[in-house]
Amino acid sequence: MGTHARPVDAITIISQADAGSAYVAAALRYFWLRQQSLRTGLANVPMVRLGMGDPLDGFDLDLEVDQAMSKWPLPSNIFETVAPAPALEYELKAVEAEFLLKVVEASTQEREVMLSRYANAAGAEDVIRLLSQLIGCANAVIENCRVGAIDLLITEGGLHPHVAEDINLPTLAGAMAGVKLATEIDPRGVCSGCVYRHGTHANQSAVTTEDAAYSACGSRKFMCHENLDHRGSPTQVCIGHAKALKAVNEAECEIPPASTRTSEESPTDAAPKHSWTQSIPERPGSYWNWGGQPGVGADLVLVRRDTAAGCFSVGEGQLGLSKPVPCAQWGGWWAPVQKPDAYSEISSASVQPSLTSRVG
Repeated sequence: MGTHARPVDAITIISQADAGSAYVAAALRYFWLRQQSLRTGLANVPMVRLGMGDPLDGFDLDLEVDQAMSKWPLPSNIFETVAPAPALEYELKAVEAEFLLKVVEASTQEREVMLSRYANAAGAEDVIRLLSQLIGCANAVIENCRVGAIDLLITEGGLHPHVAEDINLPTLAGAMAGVKLATEIDPRGVCSGCVYRHGTHANQSAVTTEDAAYSACGSRKFMCHENLDHRGSPTQVCIGHAKALKAVNEAECEIPPASTRTSEESPTDAAPKHSWTQSIPERPGSYWNWGGQPGVGADLVLVRRDTAAGCFSVGEGQLGLSKPVPCAQWGGWWAPVQKPDAYSEISSASVQPSLTSRVG
């Protein structure tokens, strides 16, 4: 029948090596469960359904796996056949590696000077090849970091391999997507690890940046990872996401340029200029708020007195906010909206004739 790994609970753990053996035994079982394992929602406990029966876990699951492994033992080279080493994605000469070592250790300004000298000496074609190999090397380093992190989570953290594989790590593609997100959003007011803040872990994750971009384009909620309740659930929409929604809505509802106005409109009918300031509003009311990004228009917000925080805040229920955000945290430029003088405007006949008067 062949040999197979001992059950995890049969291994006496008295040293770090014994703990490693226990995790290896658990990993060997995992290969039998790979196609049938279910997510239960109970701390990601692995469970397997055999046919139409009830899901198995714990001792019952170990027993079934032991019986299966005794009938169909795993090959000795299971880890080599299941997880082959990644293909080499870069090829550098020793002299090129020596030059790139100096480049990566230099400051940004020194790096540009060194690369400029290399381009003048070697030519554009050689620089293109070197850059391509450097990207391949960076991708290989990122993949090795991911594999190392997964192994560490299994052997040291005790996580099930199926859970450890879901680790969310930065990639070059994620970093490029993060640059596109961050350059379009004013970072003032966002949390320190926000996906809309340049260079953060989330900003360089391909999974997180894709989720954020998809949520903004579809006007869906994207919650902040720092404001959690006692159960660990998010309570507030991401401020960076709220700003992204504002930019998307303004782009879709862009006001036609002044040149398209009807000929009947005179220059005196144009809206008066607003009084803009970066000072925080000192009274409640409606305000135009502009984040400072060229090409992105202002947004109309309602400012209220937040008695709990003791300051004026942008009220909840607007721009995807589930709770008030202090004006100081929101930032940007502010312009109060002047209330119209209804009596004087109506009495001066500045009103369109009603539908009834036209018919009569």
